[in-house]
Amino acid sequence: MTPLSQRDERWKDIKLGFGNTTIGGYGCVITCISMIAGLTPDDVNERLKNANGYDTKSVNKNLIIWEKINEVIPNLKFIKRVRAYNNEDVRENLPCLVEVDGSRIGAETHWVLYLGNQQMADPWYGNVKSTNYYAPKGYAVIKKVEENMTDKNDWIVAYLTEWGVDANNEPLAREKLSQIKRNADKYIELEKQISNLNKELEGARAESVTWETRYEALVKSGAKIEEEVAEKNRKIADLETANFKMSQTLQKYKDKVILTQEEYERLLDKDNIYKYEWFTRFLSLFKKGR
Repeated sequence: MTPLSQRDERWKDIKLGFGNTTIGGYGCVITCISMIAGLTPDDVNERLKNANGYDTKSVNKNLIIWEKINEVIPNLKFIKRVRAYNNEDVRENLPCLVEVDGSRIGAETHWVLYLGNQQMADPWYGNVKSTNYYAPKGYAVIKKVEENMTDKNDWIVAYLTEWGVDANNEPLAREKLSQIKRNADKYIELEKQISNLNKELEGARAESVTWETRYEALVKSGAKIEEEVAEKNRKIADLETANFKMSQTLQKYKDKVILTQEEYERLLDKDNIYKYEWFTRFLSLFKKGR
């Protein structure tokens, strides 16, 4: 079993669970589980998140739901979580996750992996040291389900062989299968992103059709306005032509007028009109007398 550190550069800054804490700061439990399963803390963390394996009601939303281990890591089986430390029970269930006093690393509590012979793997430092380093408080029993990889489906064995991996080399085979799982998860995520992009594209196309329809309506409206303007211009031209002809006609009559303005106004005078009527009657009587 290879000791792992929760503060490894490869995963220490990854968010743990659904809160804002990181594997480097709070990932001791999943690092211990990773050492038992032959996985990496980032992989275990992602598996638990995908299966809602963290208690979202906890303060930091990063407390593991122990029963979810069976679901996300098939070769592990969660047995029990015990609050009071029992050395005999721990010795019978090695390797065993042990909850310890974390004051030596500035924490309230910490989890390590007891290996036997008074040795433990400490995920804070990523090394093996004496179990005397921390005071135990409780423990959790997680059993590894022994299975022969060659009992798996033939296609899995063939796939591993194609990649030059011996199916009987369990740690290496599991790492390769974990890598396949991670790649498959990435592929599924990319498919989701592509699906979302296609939906946005369809929406953009529909919006484009709407704007094209509006544009065509505006073009037709503009053509109608152009026709109306042309009609108005024709009417203006006709009126200007009529006005020009009237001006010419008026000029002709103006040339025939022999009265001045003063004479015309004099004719309109009432006395002159009376004199004109009297003179007209006189001539009429004169013509009759002749």
